[in-house]
Amino acid sequence: MSQGQIHQLQASYSAQEDRLLLRVSTSDHAEFRFWLTRRFIQRLWEGLRHHLENRHRIAESDPQARAALLEFMHQNATAQVDFASPYQETPETDTPLGREPILVVRATLGVVPEQEELVRLGLNPAEGEGIELTLDTQLMHGFCKLLADAMSQAEWDLCLGFINADPVPALPERGGQVLH
Repeated sequence: MSQGQIHQLQASYSAQEDRLLLRVSTSDHAEFRFWLTRRFIQRLWEGLRHHLENRHRIAESDPQARAALLEFMHQNATAQVDFASPYQETPETDTPLGREPILVVRATLGVVPEQEELVRLGLNPAEGEGIELTLDTQLMHGFCKLLADAMSQAEWDLCLGFINADPVPALPERGGQVLH
């Protein structure tokens, strides 16, 4: 499997499949394609939001104030990310997991040992291989924005913001969190 750095991420809605298509390309010209369902994203979002709160060390006890601080930090982080450039298709792209997207049913989310500023996000099918993405805080915010933008196209009526979201129960920070 590819060991390259993340080069590009793309999330788009497929009305025919009623799923989001996540494409991840790496610096060594590999691409990984995944289907993400509404239910999966709803659960994944809780973990992503919790990790971002921990990353930014938001200790505010009032849920609305905590959400507003996270939204402010999210806007600052995503302002520095290039969302305008189109996803680059390359003919020599390798697809180590196959050309057809894999349905993700399980995710793991945890801090990279000895590099606490990085988060490891594993995307796994029911059977077979998945991938692990290593995300810094800015890339994690960018990933969240891609998901939220694609979700608005899907019209699944999910709140994937930080301000109007329900409080997330505390999850353990070490050892990774498994989301289904």
